[in-house]
Amino acid sequence: MAAWILPPLGRGHLIGTNVPGAVGEYRWEREGRIIRCPWHGWEFDVATGESVFNPHAIGVETFPVRVEEAGDPAAVLPDEPRLATFPVTVTDGMVVVTV
Repeated sequence: MAAWILPPLGRGHLIGTNVPGAVGEYRWEREGRIIRCPWHGWEFDVATGESVFNPHAIGVETFPVRVEEAGDPAAVLPDEPRLATFPVTVTDGMVVVTV
């Protein structure tokens, strides 16, 4: 059985990406929506998991998330199952989850 070593995509930086405009022009867009793998530099859209360079062939799995403020009564609805939560910070463009 082969062992797979997955790149630490969660340690990547949230960035944007260049998109083409008119001939010879590029625009910086999707700021904070693109994550770049620290191992090989591949970039993925955090909302869809699609690769920036080849969205039809390469992608990563995504998971639904939401940001809640501590103490917000609307954060957990009574009929929702109780889930484990962890403190999250953003440091130097990296999302850090403390487990």
